[in-house]
Amino acid sequence: MAETSQEEVIEGLRKSKQRLRPLYPTLIEKGTMNILDGKGRKQADPTWPEQEVEIKDPKDRVLIPLHANYRRQVPRKETQTYLLTLADMFEQEGIPIQGIASKIAELTPFTEQYVRRLLPAKYKKETMIRKIAKPVSQIKPTPAVPSPPQAARCPNCGIEIQTVMCPRCLKEVPLKKLKEAA
Repeated sequence: MAETSQEEVIEGLRKSKQRLRPLYPTLIEKGTMNILDGKGRKQADPTWPEQEVEIKDPKDRVLIPLHANYRRQVPRKETQTYLLTLADMFEQEGIPIQGIASKIAELTPFTEQYVRRLLPAKYKKETMIRKIAKPVSQIKPTPAVPSPPQAARCPNCGIEIQTVMCPRCLKEVPLKKLKEAA
């Protein structure tokens, strides 16, 4: 099914109002006249009825349109934008990135799985970690194995030298010193 253009939506709202009446008011932030939900309705008719809504938390400016539009088929991009805005707000509040998708699912009408599907990868780590992570007690350290010798040129005299890269400190060690240490 093709998405309806904004012009078609506005024209449909005009027809709906003429045929019936305004079924849903435009939701306006109390004291600011900021439209929280119903921009299309106001474009269809600037006299569309309004209902003032008190904002108790800045997140309400995002949550209200999400809940108000849950009944209609909202473009995925629009929902993604709202969810990402909430994620940014939670991140700024200091909520750990791994818990943000869960927090958004608590506050919105969407499942956690759907929220994770729409958010960028950095917010999906919690479920991935749960599935593949081992307890720290089961993790065994890997023995330090020197990488194979590589030919290199001395920066001072230009002769070819053999070195290895230490896997722990990531510094080049001349082969001569490795043989002496052994």
